[in-house]
Amino acid sequence: MLKRSLFFCFNLLLLFSCSSPDRLDSSSAKDLLGKELGYPRNASHTLNTADPVQAVTARASDLVDSGLLKVYPVGTVIPKGHSLIELTEKGKEYLLPPAEGQEPYKLKIRLATATIDSTSIHVRNDTENKMAEVTFDVLYSDITPFAQMVPQRNFKEKQHETVTFSQMDDGSWQLQER
Repeated sequence: MLKRSLFFCFNLLLLFSCSSPDRLDSSSAKDLLGKELGYPRNASHTLNTADPVQAVTARASDLVDSGLLKVYPVGTVIPKGHSLIELTEKGKEYLLPPAEGQEPYKLKIRLATATIDSTSIHVRNDTENKMAEVTFDVLYSDITPFAQMVPQRNFKEKQHETVTFSQMDDGSWQLQER
């Protein structure tokens, strides 16, 4: 009788463990975040070389003095074929490849490298394990001098993010639109 009861309990346990959907764990979430959001990735800024407001920001930074940017002074006639703000040869090492269809006067500049802090990943699965909310911290390293062009962002502090994944019929997890 005891053998039969143990056999029944074992089969019941096996049945429930096989039929329950997979939960998203932090290791799988880190892999998914890397795949879906492209971490580690470059944090970038679009430098509009014709924008007088960005020229003021550039003049206020030390990018001109350090030889990374050339900004024409206010009231100066800008020579044909030149922009209000120009990258020097030294500054071009921070230039990222242009996106398809990007205007030539808008330059994508690398500000830092963004990575996920593995120790900060927290996953909260719903009761049916069909949705999972993932919270994590983004850390910035290799901060470039061009980070000064975005004074409202502090790249020395971690940034807290939250995303949602849903489980598909095939058992895979997909990022929901942000």
